[in-house]
Order: sequence, then structure tokens, then C-alpha cells
Amino acid sequence: HSLAEQANLCLQDAVRRDGHAFIPHLGGFIVALREELDSPGGLIARNPPSVERRPYRMDVKPDGSGIESTGWFRSSDGVEERDKALILSRLCALQWVVVLYEHVVPDSLKSEYASEFIDCIIYQLVDQPPGIIIVKSFEVLAKITNPAEGEVSLFSPILSPEYDDSLDAAIPSNHNPMDDENTNFALGILEPSRRKLLSRDREVFASIVDLHSKHQKLLLDLSKVIELMCTLQPPEFVFVSFANELDNFVLERMKKHKKVLESPETDTQGVKQELAAFAKDLAFVSNFAQQLVIVFFAAPETEDFRELLKDSIGFKDDTIRDERRSRLFHILLHTFSHNIVAAVTFSLWGSAFLTASTFLQHIDPIDVSLMFYLELDQLIDLIERPLFRHLHLRMLDCED
Repeated sequence: HSLAEQANLCLQDAVRRDGHAFIPHLGGFIVALREELDSPGGLIARNPPSVERRPYRMDVKPDGSGIESTGWFRSSDGVEERDKALILSRLCALQWVVVLYEHVVPDSLKSEYASEFIDCIIYQLVDQPPGIIIVKSFEVLAKITNPAEGEVSLFSPILSPEYDDSLDAAIPSNHNPMDDENTNFALGILEPSRRKLLSRDREVFASIVDLHSKHQKLLLDLSKVIELMCTLQPPEFVFVSFANELDNFVLERMKKHKKVLESPETDTQGVKQELAAFAKDLAFVSNFAQQLVIVFFAAPETEDFRELLKDSIGFKDDTIRDERRSRLFHILLHTFSHNIVAAVTFSLWGSAFLTASTFLQHIDPIDVSLMFYLELDQLIDLIERPLFRHLHLRMLDCED
């Protein structure tokens, strides 16, 4: 491995030094890296090495002397070696993705280049790779989705040096919390230095939502993924992006649901299958929202974000900052409303007590089930924690 690592480092140094000379070979690099990242076990799993034979006796010499009888050799399956080689191979491929992005890919092709790797990097999660690969994967995604200077992106309005922070010019007139204008306005609360960490679009977040909708067993580890992403990019951006992509997922699913039910070719069995699939997708969105709210209230990475949205509705002033906080709150509430615990807890945190009351009063008795009671138990447990101590004290205040 040492010789291979040295050769790899020398080649990477050459690419960093003479990046433009490797542009004609960029297509070959992409094909090779995609082949490594797309394979469940990488190229090593696709082409496993021959079975290695090791000496059983430690006194056996390289020249073969010391062997006095048969059976002193045992066959090794090489599992540990293959696992180690897989990790090194994946880490090497991920590092090459960044090296090519930074030193070879022209600015005009950076967005297209990043799109080549987003899905294959994220879909590694299906095989539950080691933690070191997951961390490296999301570090790579954060780098290759960051727009180059002057590149047009979804968030260009707030990345522009001419971005106007004045009250009258900045507040969007559209009251739909999930449109891009409101999203950019809400994210304008970030400091200019933190805005530079935003991605050019939300393709990574859309891919993560799509992956977990197809492999819902991965939801158990979703909170760890969200926490990791919050260390690489502003938590405000991470949560808003997930909120928008979950909303897009629901809208697309509703269109498909309506199309299937209205189709004259759909028979009774088809209707039953569609209703079951639609209910499963809505349950997925509810579980995803629940994971988001768990990270919001429990993760140390979101502590500053929590404080930012605390009392963002109940104690709002007529300032540009408070208006941005309010838009952030409504964007997240739109997504958290898919889960009763997430919606009520988040409303109480933002001092939107009327909204929390409305959620509780509109609970349909038909929806009350064992799972509903378990969710209410989680709600009560969360409210009783020291995190909501300010709410406990506020309940003791006099009306005046």
C-alpha cells in the first residue's frame, strides 16, 4: 500500500500543479471514479483478490525452511485486509473528486461535474459504510457543491456584494413560505462569511430525501447525518433546504396520487395499492420531520440556531432581523406540521401559542392510535426538560 499511496500523492501533486493540462482526460477520471463509488464494495469487491495463504507457524522462513510436516499453512479469507483496502480505496476516490474539482474542472463545468457524483456518493449510505467514509463523503459534497466566485446559483441574490439589507427592499411580498424568494430572504440572516458556505442548489438534500424514501430503514441514522451536515454548513441552511425538498417531495407525490386515482385505467386493486403507497410516503415525511426536530432540540451543533428562533413569533419586533427569524420559523413549521409532536413543540419554542393550540384542537379522533399516544408521551417528555424552563416560568407570570 505504501508504494501505491506514494504514487497517488505524486499524481495528485502533478494535477494540482498542472491542472489545465489534465482537462482532456477529465472524462476518463469521472468514469473511473464513478465506477469505484457506484460499486457496493468498490472495484475491490467486484474483482476480489485471490485467497491468500499464510504460514501457521511463526518460525517458517521465507525460503521455505522450517517446514517439517504438511498442514502448517492455513488459508486466510482476507476479510480484514479487504475491508481496510475498501476504506483506503473509497477515501482515495473521494479525495480525487475534490482535487479534480478544485484544480482541473473549469468554472463553467463545476455544477455539471458535481452532479455526476452527488447521487453515487450519497447512495453509499445504503451499504452502511464506516464512519470515516461517511464523514469524508459529506465533506466532499460540501466542497463540490459550493459555487465558485461569480457563479450563478440558487442563492446568488444573497451572495451578491450588492445585496440590499434595507427593510423595505428586502421583505418579499409573496407570503408563500416555501418559495425561493422567501428562502433567500430568511437565509439573509446569516453573516456574509457564513453565506459563502451555502451550496449552489439543493440537489444534495433532494438526493438524501429520495434515498431515505426508498430505504426507510436508514431513517434510524438520519439524525447523525443531519448533525454532520450542520458542522459543515450553517444549520439554518441545512434545515431550510430539507424543508423545501420535503415540500417538493410531498407535492410531487400528491400529483402522482391524483393522477393515478383519476386515471380510467386504474382498477380497484390499483387504487388500494396507491392508497397504501401514499400512506407510506406520508408516514415517511412525518418520520423525517421528527428526525429534524430531534436534531433541532438535542444536537449541540444547532444550539445557536435554537436560540435564534426562540420566541421568534411571540416576541417579534418590527426589525429586519425579527422578520427574517419569523420567515425561518414559518418555513420550518410548514415541514414540521407533518408531525404533531414536531409542530407543537416547535410552536411552543417560538412562542406561537395560538398555533400550538390550533394544532391540538384540530386533532381528528379517528387518528388517535397507540402511535399517537406514544408521540404525545414524547411531547410531554420534551416539554418537561430543562430546555423549556423558560416556558415553565412564563406560565407563572401574572396576566398583567
